[in-house]
Amino acid sequence: MPDAMGRRNTPILPENEQTALFTALAQFDDAFQQPTPVGKSMEGIATEINPALRVEELGREVARTKTSGLADRAWKITTPSGAGFVYADRKHQVWIDVSRLAPGKSLGNQVYGVAEAFAVNNGRVFIGDPAGLSRTGFFRRLENMISSTLRYGSTDHLMPHKAQLEPESYYDGHPAFKGLGLNWKVGDTSHNLAEMLRVSYEAARRNMKDLEHFVYDFDRNEFVDTRSGRGRDRESLENVLLPRDSGKATGSHPVYRGGSTTKARVVLLNTVVRQGGEAGRRSLLATLGDLLSRERLEGPPFIRSSTPSPTEPEPEA
Repeated sequence: MPDAMGRRNTPILPENEQTALFTALAQFDDAFQQPTPVGKSMEGIATEINPALRVEELGREVARTKTSGLADRAWKITTPSGAGFVYADRKHQVWIDVSRLAPGKSLGNQVYGVAEAFAVNNGRVFIGDPAGLSRTGFFRRLENMISSTLRYGSTDHLMPHKAQLEPESYYDGHPAFKGLGLNWKVGDTSHNLAEMLRVSYEAARRNMKDLEHFVYDFDRNEFVDTRSGRGRDRESLENVLLPRDSGKATGSHPVYRGGSTTKARVVLLNTVVRQGGEAGRRSLLATLGDLLSRERLEGPPFIRSSTPSPTEPEPEA
């Protein structure tokens, strides 16, 4: 439940330093680019997220036709750049289809935000699209699930797609997914968050060129290239952390894509990983706690963006 300031106060018991790091970040609503809706209706939630979103509930027959009989309710959510769909069934499950929204040019993340809020506020579970999860969508859904966990303080409203549990078999042995399956435990938020952070960091480590050279300097309040000592803001990470050649799919688009939010997150993880030994990690977390106590009114600077992007994270069905 939200407190008087609208913040979710459900605690996450830290399982390791990475979980503790992001649990701390989640205490500050300003760390997120969208508000945390409190309404229950699809229309009300959409208005809270963005008054420009238009919601149209479709009939039951349309819902069943579009989902091969799986859904009983369907909503069309129109953004300034196209439309996405939210579906719900009698098993209290919710899922989305944003396949018609162009990657990198849409407001698909807001459709995702509407669906997750609908699930949380109505006691439902947000699942992956039963019609399938694309290779690029695998990584996008993971990052959205991490953000959702931090926003709501729980994974109880989330369920991984089967592709996220057994990606190697789902994607016919594609090497980009080796070892990236989630060990998911229903009801264990701390464990699940740690698992998602593990997979997120491992995927980025494989696919982001030069990631190992970047850390976050809590004293300077900026990202730093350890080779030169040069500081970077969050937006500039877009231009320096680029995909490796091995991250490309058969066509012209890379399998792995990470926007500024994802890149900031994995650099923070890299900072934790580089702090050798328990004492070093504890010192880092103590520094983080001190920083957050000084930044209460503005939110953590390493998540806050001076020019928030409406397209990151960008879900894909």
